[in-house]
Formats: sequence, structure tokens, C-alpha cells
Amino acid sequence: MAWKKHSYINNNTLYNEESMIATTLEKSILEKMLRHQYIGAKHTSIDNLPKGFPKHLRKDVLEAARDLIKKGYITAKPTSYGMEVSLNPTRLKETIKLLDLTEHSPF
Repeated sequence: MAWKKHSYINNNTLYNEESMIATTLEKSILEKMLRHQYIGAKHTSIDNLPKGFPKHLRKDVLEAARDLIKKGYITAKPTSYGMEVSLNPTRLKETIKLLDLTEHSPF
């Protein structure tokens, strides 16, 4: 099945021409990490990701973050005090394209 050339949202999932699929929650997590510039060596605790989201979505945010780790958009760094996460710098351009940011964006 060929994807349409334009992006559209259906059933809480974003589909676009490159067949990259991300839920809106995953997209919000990536936007938050990009806004705070958690890229490469600058990381944050995975427990900080749900902050700012509604309380009823906090478990879903952690599950979405684990899915993003499996997909390779987020890198995980296990430490003695917990799991630290950051955006994968090798997939940064792909992440920006997935988020559909404009050319006037600072990223």
C-alpha cells in the first residue's frame, strides 16, 4: 500500500511520505527533548520525561519513551542512579523531519 505524499493524522498516529510512524505522544516527547536540547552527551532522567504532561498520561509517556528507545530515536544510558536518555545525534535530521519543523526553526 503506497502512502499519500502529504501528512495526515488518523487514530492518534502520524503517517507521512517516508513511512515513518510516530504517535502524537511520541512526537510530543521528541519535541520536548529537542526544545530542551537533550542531544547526545546532554541527557536527562527518564523519570523527568512525564513532567509537564497530564497525570493520567504519565505511564503512557514512559511506555512511549521506551518505544522511542527501541526505534532508535532516543539513546539510553544506564547509570547507578537510574536510566538517562537523550536524542540520538545520528538520527537528529530524521527526527527533525519526523517532527515536520519549518526552516525558520533554530534546529
